[in-house]
Amino acid sequence: MNDWSSQNFQFSLFKTRGELLLKGDSINEVVTLMEDSLMLLGSLLSNRYNAPFKPKIQEWVQKLT
Repeated sequence: MNDWSSQNFQFSLFKTRGELLLKGDSINEVVTLMEDSLMLLGSLLSNRYNAPFKPKIQEWVQKLT
């Protein structure tokens, strides 16, 4: 959770149309972090001792997908 609470998304305007776009240089780090987090959550979901934590793990998977 600490990894995600400190993430900032940087946007820029697209030419003169005023549409917002995510800046490419910052999005690469976010995508890598998301992939790593989903892999970790997937391994936690497959753990047979996850019963007390399963609802919270599923909530985080839902938020990241």
